[in-house]
Amino acid sequence: MKFIKKLPDFLKWYILSFHANPQPTPLIEDIKHYNISRNRIRDIYYNRWNEFIHIYPQILDWLDNDLIFHLTTRPTMLGYQGKIIEVLNRRFYNKCFKFLKSRNSTFVSNIIWGLLTIEERQKFIEYQEIINQFL
Repeated sequence: MKFIKKLPDFLKWYILSFHANPQPTPLIEDIKHYNISRNRIRDIYYNRWNEFIHIYPQILDWLDNDLIFHLTTRPTMLGYQGKIIEVLNRRFYNKCFKFLKSRNSTFVSNIIWGLLTIEERQKFIEYQEIINQFL
């Protein structure tokens, strides 16, 4: 609160304008779905690989790998193509691709998960649940 009191009045009003204006309903629904679906897919992976967590504690690395493979349908060492290019182009493929490559897999999968539409996220979750039936 001390910090806000030190701001100039015009800046306080500018910040307040974001607080006072409601966001579009589709954006709110997408944010809600992101949180719910992200927790669901993490649960799926932790439950699937729980017995191996002592050997390989970075279970979410598999999520990153599976998510990228789901969008490219080929090993990433051969380069990115197909749906992942479309997904990354929704926001910043050309600007931040090198930045994403330098980050850990959880960070990358969070970014990609956020760029997916609600339907794409749901389809990936359903696909992973089908895989779980055979394990």
